[in-house]
Amino acid sequence: MNAIQVLCLKDFKLHNDFINQESINSRFFTTGESQLLKQNEINDDKINALIDEVYNDELTQKSNYVSQLSFIKQLYKSYENNFDSIRQLILRRGFKDWGLEGKMRDNAHRLEKFPEVDKITILQLRRREKDFIIRLDTSYIAQVHVWANHIIDSARNHKTELRDSILLCASQYIVYFDSLVYCELLLGLKNQTGLKQMVDNTSELLDLKIKKMVQSFEIQQKELYEKVSFLYVLDILSFVILSIFISFRIARNISKPFIQLSNHINKFVVSEFQLQEKLAITNVNIEVQTLNSNFSKMQSEIIEYLNYFKKKVDERTKEINQQMEEIQLQRDLIQIQKAVVEQHNRNITDSIKYAQRIQQAMLPDEEMLKIQVPNCFIMNKAKDIVSGDFYFIDLIQDELLFVAADGTGHGVPGAFMSVLGLNNIMRVVYGQGKTNPVEVLTALNGLLIQALRKKRNKYYLSDSMDIAYCKVNIKTRKLQFAGAFRPCFIVRKNVLIELEANRVTIGSDPSKEIEIKSQTVDLEPGDCVYIFTDGYCDQFGGTDRKKFKKKAFIDLLIGISHHPAAQQKQLLEQTFEAWKKHEPQTDDVLVMGFVIG
Repeated sequence: MNAIQVLCLKDFKLHNDFINQESINSRFFTTGESQLLKQNEINDDKINALIDEVYNDELTQKSNYVSQLSFIKQLYKSYENNFDSIRQLILRRGFKDWGLEGKMRDNAHRLEKFPEVDKITILQLRRREKDFIIRLDTSYIAQVHVWANHIIDSARNHKTELRDSILLCASQYIVYFDSLVYCELLLGLKNQTGLKQMVDNTSELLDLKIKKMVQSFEIQQKELYEKVSFLYVLDILSFVILSIFISFRIARNISKPFIQLSNHINKFVVSEFQLQEKLAITNVNIEVQTLNSNFSKMQSEIIEYLNYFKKKVDERTKEINQQMEEIQLQRDLIQIQKAVVEQHNRNITDSIKYAQRIQQAMLPDEEMLKIQVPNCFIMNKAKDIVSGDFYFIDLIQDELLFVAADGTGHGVPGAFMSVLGLNNIMRVVYGQGKTNPVEVLTALNGLLIQALRKKRNKYYLSDSMDIAYCKVNIKTRKLQFAGAFRPCFIVRKNVLIELEANRVTIGSDPSKEIEIKSQTVDLEPGDCVYIFTDGYCDQFGGTDRKKFKKKAFIDLLIGISHHPAAQQKQLLEQTFEAWKKHEPQTDDVLVMGFVIG
């Protein structure tokens, strides 16, 4: 049973390695073969052979372990069947260009090539698709269907030769996406549900049952040894009592040999039945000689049996110790691997934290801004260590420029986009001398396309950014605004005025020029101007784990608008944390506000 336990631990490790390594291994999806699976098959054969050997053993059949072994055998078979289902689902789900994900991506790429399909709709569709694959949040499933159906509805209104091709690609995309969702939810690899949870629970139960049987075997062996020893001791004591009784019944002339024999028996008992010396008695009758001879034979047999059982116990103890050493070796190896992974994680985290310092150094300093523009605030809260949201603010003569932007993604990829966006904004403003919102966003669009659309192996990068740009003349209180998918809110006497954004993204489409329109508003003293990214509104929380949403955000801005800028920032942060509670942060959060004096 100890050998079965060691092999099962090895089997569990092989299965976990397969799930962690082969599910993202392109060679596995190409050939369907895996060295880990081959090792697993060999290990399975050994385990089944050992279980059958123990089950068919004569002693096992006579014991009460038959039902337990049958249960272990059935449990192991169920464990292997569940793992085989995981293997088949992983192979069917695929990865990148293989399986269901590959077919889904292929139809998405084909849709991107149709000029009749709106690129922004495709971008939104792919964004929800990636969010679901990364986070496995089922709320994105309906969003993917909404954007895909939008493509289908739009295609039906076209009278082109490619309409049927577009409808076919979009329909196939939905079918493959739904199949991928089914596989992900059934597998449950990321959130420890579904088949993955069943396999883990079965492995824990299997390990527990085997451990209990090993302990039962050890206890049974110990009890058997103690029982045999007790019986032999009982025989000897019976013989001693009989000898004493006989000694009192024998005549004086034969009492001495019986006393000698009794003393010899006592020595044998005191020596814990290990005394090898034989008693030599002479000049006695035949009955005493026979009694002494019989005891000598019994003494030899007792020593032989005790040595035999001691040898068996020593052999079993040695075998158990060897198996425990193997288990300890496996544990040490796992600990070493864990330490290596943790060190890698620390190195990566240190690098990202250093990147955070670089990103913070590039952004305008908030302390200096409080001196130049005391009536403004910036709430910048990254989802990860570094952020995909960034801001720009500067006072050039009498004109205050402030920008809030949201680059594609978050974390390290988003940080690269934020650095690229901030550098190009400063290049346009400081290098080209442009401050007009339309001119700045148009120039920024061209620079991002130039930076991101360089051809690499026949593919283009599809990154872009949403942005809100404001220019306020401090003396005349005239506001000029232009936005790309990001609006501007003005709160005036508890009434919110929304300056809508242009429905374009910056740097998204190198094939056509974008049209950006600006809006001009005369501000009044006490007006509060806000620009922001979508992170605050999209945060999940509250009692029902729903998004904060735009309406609640508008009510919040109206409620805090009569406070000074610094207190507004504090209230925004407190409300955000109270809403989020224990939920993870959904996205990077950026809110900028300016109070007109």
